[in-house]
Amino acid sequence: MTNCELKSNYLIYNIIFCIYKKIKKMINEIVKPFFYSSPVVSAMICWMFIAYSYSKRESKREKRLKKILIMYFGMYMIYGLFFTSRSVGFILPNGREDYPLLLVCLPIVQVLFFNFIYIITNNKQKDEIPIAHFILPVILFVVITPLFYLLYGKTYSAEQLDQYMLPYSAIYCLLYQILYNVLSVRYIYSYRKEIKQKNDPGEMKENMSWLTYVIILKCSFVILNIVILFLDLTKRDFIFFIQFTLCFLMFAIILFNILKKNYYFLMKDNTILASNGRVFSVSGLANDIQNIQQNIINQKEFEDYFKQQKPYLDPTLKINDIAAIFSTNKLYISKFIREIYDMNFNQYINSWRIKEVKELSGPDDKQSKSIEELSKEAGFGSVRSYWRAKNGNTDI
Repeated sequence: MTNCELKSNYLIYNIIFCIYKKIKKMINEIVKPFFYSSPVVSAMICWMFIAYSYSKRESKREKRLKKILIMYFGMYMIYGLFFTSRSVGFILPNGREDYPLLLVCLPIVQVLFFNFIYIITNNKQKDEIPIAHFILPVILFVVITPLFYLLYGKTYSAEQLDQYMLPYSAIYCLLYQILYNVLSVRYIYSYRKEIKQKNDPGEMKENMSWLTYVIILKCSFVILNIVILFLDLTKRDFIFFIQFTLCFLMFAIILFNILKKNYYFLMKDNTILASNGRVFSVSGLANDIQNIQQNIINQKEFEDYFKQQKPYLDPTLKINDIAAIFSTNKLYISKFIREIYDMNFNQYINSWRIKEVKELSGPDDKQSKSIEELSKEAGFGSVRSYWRAKNGNTDI
């Protein structure tokens, strides 16, 4: 082969290599923003659907659940947008804004997720965790930020700042993840344990199995974040890809089950209504026994009456009818239902009717009646009332 041929081949090789590099660069410029923005997009979609589904007809606990999810996905979007802009080069990583935002956003995201789990799984009728959980990240932020800016003035570049701050920030966020994942696992375990003690746990266990999948995915982020600590910067993209995929899957599971109302709120047990209108739990009964008078309504007897007599099948049922049966007045009955079930009277009655429709439906292959016929048999005045109640009520 002559020198001329060698030069020609070398030139062709260089041209092909240059074209390859340009194509690769173009693909990276297109794929990288899409890759890094995928969690933000999924969080934004979830935020919009949850916000759209928010309804005033829902119970106080349901409304609080959706408010927490709106804040959770909103906070995730704020940090996700910043992280995406930084990763694709829209924002230069100078460190001045990065770490303060990291130190306040990620802990609050963990707290909000735990609050979401807490609302579903606790049986104390409380829908908020102690405010200290939210205050602590703010206090740590206020304390750490001045120290950070003192260190910032002594570094010569963002790379040098990363050498100091990245390990500590990663461990700080990792500890928050571990703490609130442990708390979430604990509450879910206790919740499932209580569900097993119910008389008819089959449907409830099936409906709530998604919580287990969510917490498994959440715990997997901790493992992946630990792996990231031991990898070079050039080798982290694959781990990020796994995290983003799992994040999308977790968001999809949460969104689907919240919109489908596949959750079950544990109610107070062993609660009674005294004839003086006061509502007591067994635990608090000893201290107030002197205030109890005759004609006590027991929670179990109250629920047994609805299970056996099914008064809700009457579409004209009024709260005065139930009050008369239990020899009390409508104000006390209303208070009793709200204290225990976090519903008003109409929501409570409709929850029984919704359950009745499910029982009447039976297997799909054996069902010959329309939803309109079933809803009327269950006590609804019309199928429209059924759909309105189903979209704004919680199963008991």
